[in-house]
Amino acid sequence: MTLISFIKQLFAIKAPTVSVTVQITAPQVDEHLKKQCSEIGIPLEQPPVCPYCSTPLKKRPAKKTQCPSCREFMYVRTRPKDNMRVLVTKVQAETVDEQWRIVTGTQEAYLARQEEENRAKEEIRSRLQQKFGKEASERDVQWAYLNKQRLQHGLKNNWGLYRNTTFQMAEQVRKEKHLKTALALYLEVCFYDLNGPENRGGLDRNWLKEFPPFDLKSAFLAPAIVSWVEEISVQLKLSLEEVKGIFLEHNNKIYKGLAFLRAPEICWPLLQKELDKVIKNGENGQAS
Repeated sequence: MTLISFIKQLFAIKAPTVSVTVQITAPQVDEHLKKQCSEIGIPLEQPPVCPYCSTPLKKRPAKKTQCPSCREFMYVRTRPKDNMRVLVTKVQAETVDEQWRIVTGTQEAYLARQEEENRAKEEIRSRLQQKFGKEASERDVQWAYLNKQRLQHGLKNNWGLYRNTTFQMAEQVRKEKHLKTALALYLEVCFYDLNGPENRGGLDRNWLKEFPPFDLKSAFLAPAIVSWVEEISVQLKLSLEEVKGIFLEHNNKIYKGLAFLRAPEICWPLLQKELDKVIKNGENGQAS
C-alpha cells in the first residue's frame, strides 16, 4: 500500500449513526469599536466570575479555562479599544477577535477564507445529495468537510493543522453526545501533541530529513483536552485501565503507518500523569 493510499484510508473517518468585502477607514474603526468593545467581557482586575453562570472563581484564568461549575469554556482576550484584559464567553471571544482583525486590516482575508470554506461545503452538500438522493444535514456536511481537510493536511505533512482538524471533529461528536467516538478522537489529539506535530507544507523528502513532520521540542498536552478525556471517561464509567486500552488500540493503528517519534506505549504514561492530576484536583474540589 502506498503512503497516499494509507493516508486516505486512515483519514476517512465515518461519522456516528457573492464575496463580502468590508472596508472601514480609521475613523470608522474607532466608531465600530466604541459601539461593540467597551462592555464586552469581565475585566480581570475585578473579582473573577464565570462569564456564563457568574460563579465566583478561585483564581483569575490566564488562558482558556473550563468553569468548574457549568463546565463551559471561558476565554481571555484583550479588548482592542482600551487594551483591557477580559474574561469572555466563546461568542464574545469571536467578537473581540473580529475587532482585532478590523484593526489590523486582516478582516478581508478572513472573509475570503470563510467564503472559500462555504464554497467547499456547498460542493460537498451537492455531492452527498447526489449520492444519497436526499438533502444532506449540516452535521454530515461539516463532518465530510473536516475529513477532506484532514486528508489535505496529511498529504502535505501539515500535522499541526491535521491535529487541529481532529480536535474539531472531537468537539463535533462530543456536542452530539457520541462520547465513545469523541473520547477516541481526543485521545488521538493527545497522541499527536505528545509527538510534537509540525506543519511542513509539502516539503520534499530531502527537506523533511532536516525539518521532520514531528519534533519533540514542540510536544505538549493541552489541559482542556486532558480534562475532556477525564470527564468523558467518568460519564462512560470507564476505569483508567480501560481508557489506556482505548488509547493504545486507537493510536497503534495510526502509529504503524506514519513517522511518529513516540509510540503509544511511550505516550500513555505521560498522559496518565496529567490525568492523575486532573482526578486529584477534582477530588480536592469535592472535599472542599
